[in-house]
Amino acid sequence: MKTKNLISIVTILALVLTLTTLIPTAAQSALSEQPANLSVEFDSNGGAAVPAITNIFPNAAILEPAQPTRAGCTFGGWFKDDDTFAEEFVFGASGTPVTADITLYAKWDALSAFTLSYNSNTTAGTGTAPAVVPCFDGEWVEVAGAGDLAFETFVFAGWNTQSDENGDDYSPGELIQITANTTLYALWIPEFFEIPVTDIEIDDSDFGLSVGQTQDLTVTFTPDNATNRGVTWSSSDTTVATVLGGRVTAVGTGAATITVTSVDGGFTDTVTVTVTAAFVPVNQITGIDTTPFIEGTSRILGWAVYPATATNQEISWSIVDTPGGTTAPGAAVGESDGIVTATGAGTVVVRATIAAGLNAADFTQDFTIEIIPEPEPIPTSLPDITPAIAAVIAFLAISAVAWAYLINTKTRKKS
Repeated sequence: MKTKNLISIVTILALVLTLTTLIPTAAQSALSEQPANLSVEFDSNGGAAVPAITNIFPNAAILEPAQPTRAGCTFGGWFKDDDTFAEEFVFGASGTPVTADITLYAKWDALSAFTLSYNSNTTAGTGTAPAVVPCFDGEWVEVAGAGDLAFETFVFAGWNTQSDENGDDYSPGELIQITANTTLYALWIPEFFEIPVTDIEIDDSDFGLSVGQTQDLTVTFTPDNATNRGVTWSSSDTTVATVLGGRVTAVGTGAATITVTSVDGGFTDTVTVTVTAAFVPVNQITGIDTTPFIEGTSRILGWAVYPATATNQEISWSIVDTPGGTTAPGAAVGESDGIVTATGAGTVVVRATIAAGLNAADFTQDFTIEIIPEPEPIPTSLPDITPAIAAVIAFLAISAVAWAYLINTKTRKKS
């Protein structure tokens, strides 16, 4: 009986030795374990594409990306479902935490629908007025020409917003913004009052734009009181720049020639637009591990700049004071490598700065990390499974010796 008790005591001591080695190692491992990164996808529902935000830690909040656009609609927010749009996702530091990979859906509110109509403004003329143009509220539309409208002994001189010619004048090839149902009425003047166009010139010289930018061009007629001031516009490469009513929109890098042609006489002039890549501002920095870590150790910050196409992405790191003077003692961060250290417990606010990240201004984002006191007896070194293995081996060896002794004793008694 005494032998059995001795064996039990030895077994228990071996087990305790094993546990005292495994528990601190497991605790340290759990504290320093990096959680898996998550991502948020964006479904624009017919709008401009929005890249996914990746490298998100569980329960972290994210900032709102640049809002997409969609013709004829206003953006109504990002939602967790695209059927009822019942639950809107909230961005910002106190917004909706990201707990799993998720797709957000854009909600769009349609703008009011209007029409632009044309009226020959005569019962004696011939031909058909240009077709009705459907428009949305605020849309810019290029004014049409006369088409096959004709009025004997009269010449076409443009359009007016009132049939009595007391409204606003518009010439073919000019832009008009539609904010209500609109009708343009043809202007007619007697043939003997007509003043022909003899030349046309674009007022602007060659110019440059970045992708997404626009510039309005104007023209000068010779003589300046020419009757028919209608023009047509064209671009030599619509993958580089488009033109509508003299408004040039840069759509891709390269160069394009913009041509204006007078309706009366077919006179032309050109200008060249050179398009460069657009500046892409930084929206946010993700992938920063803000979970607590132990004093006297270090944290290597992993990060990703969003969007990945941002023009400037080089980060410089710094420590900023926390409210109330609770900055952890010895807090420091490598300016270029983002390695955070602290010799004492407290709070560390790490600031990421991207010079000219917003083009005209720097981009900054702060991250708060808690530094916790060194627990006892948890070691501050990296987890090492060697002691655990040694403890298990010791436990098994001691147990084997004890049981061998017991068996040997019983055998002797029987003999």
